[in-house]
Amino acid sequence: KRASASFASYNGNSNGTIFAGGGRWGGYGFWIQQSDNSLTLGQFMGSQVTSSSQLLNDTNWHHVAVTKSGTTVAFYKDGVADSAAAFPAVTFNFVVPSYIGGWYNPDGLVDNSFFGSIDEVRVYNRAVPDFEMYAHFEETAPPVVSVTSSERIAYEPNGTTQFTITRIRSTASNLAIPYQMLASTAVENVDYTMSPSGSVTIPANSNSAV
Repeated sequence: KRASASFASYNGNSNGTIFAGGGRWGGYGFWIQQSDNSLTLGQFMGSQVTSSSQLLNDTNWHHVAVTKSGTTVAFYKDGVADSAAAFPAVTFNFVVPSYIGGWYNPDGLVDNSFFGSIDEVRVYNRAVPDFEMYAHFEETAPPVVSVTSSERIAYEPNGTTQFTITRIRSTASNLAIPYQMLASTAVENVDYTMSPSGSVTIPANSNSAV
C-alpha cells in the first residue's frame, strides 16, 4: 500500500523497493519504478525488466508479485498476470541479507526504502503458477459486495421491496454480510419483513443472496 501516489520511495526521488535478495552487486530486487510506476524485477547494478501494463500508481492496498523461471518473467497485480521482456541469463550472488522494503546498496547502506506499508510477504524457490498466484490474492483481499433493490422502497402499508446482495468475486467459503435497516423518523408504521438488523449469508461458490 503506497503512502503517496507521487513518490514510491521514502527518499522521495528514487524507486521503492518491495523486496531485495542479496543486494550490492549481483543480488536481485522487486520494486516500483519511480519514473512510470511500473513493477520491476532487476539484478542490482545490472539487468532489469518491467511490467508492460501493470502499474502501481494509487494508495490502495494491492497484491503484487513477480515470478521468474529461466528467462521468463511474469508480474502480477491483484491476481492478474502481466508479461514482461525476457530476463537475460545471469547468475545472482547473495552476499548480504535480504530486506523487505529496502536494499543493501554498494555503500553499505539500506537504500530506496518503500514509502508505504507491506504485509504478508512470501518468497519461494520456484515459479508460482497462475492459479496458485490467484489463490494467494483471494486469501489477502476481501470480496467486494454490491446491494441492489428490485424496486422503489414501498411506503404504503404492507408494501414490500426485495434486495439482492451480490458477491462480485467468489470465494470458497460462506460470506456473512451484516446489515442494519434504517428509516427516517418521519416514516410511521414501518413494517419490516426481516429484522431491523442481522446478517445475510452468501453461500460458498454462489454469487448472490436475496
